[in-house]
Amino acid sequence: MAGTADDDAAATTLPADHGQSTNFAEAMGMLVQRGTLTWLLARPVAVVAAVAGDQLGYLEGRMWGPKLRTSRVARRVGTERWNKAEATVACYGIPAVIIGRCLAGIRTVVPRIAGSSGLPYRRFLAGSCLWAGVELSAGQFTGWVAL
Repeated sequence: MAGTADDDAAATTLPADHGQSTNFAEAMGMLVQRGTLTWLLARPVAVVAAVAGDQLGYLEGRMWGPKLRTSRVARRVGTERWNKAEATVACYGIPAVIIGRCLAGIRTVVPRIAGSSGLPYRRFLAGSCLWAGVELSAGQFTGWVAL
């Protein structure tokens, strides 16, 4: 594995295989569905992995928010979209974090935007934990579908 438990958090600075954390959580969900892994073990592991990676992105956004606006990723996103994303995260909080983390393409910048928008840490943490549950459940559901 390249990167950290949630290598999406290091996407602007480290080369990484994007989506690895999502695949990890979904694979764990499939193992739960098949009975290989228990939900009681999978849930805390998925939450810790997601939160650990998201922490780095959130702290990066909190510490270097204004500088991130001039980063390569922010230039690709565009100033108008970056401002809109910050406003959305600031307004909707937890649901914006969950939905943003589920969308390919913006998944890597959501923790940074949350940090730079001033979203309170506890709300961000709650969103990260809930996101891990959503991904784990998606994997469990796709395991049922695959049968």
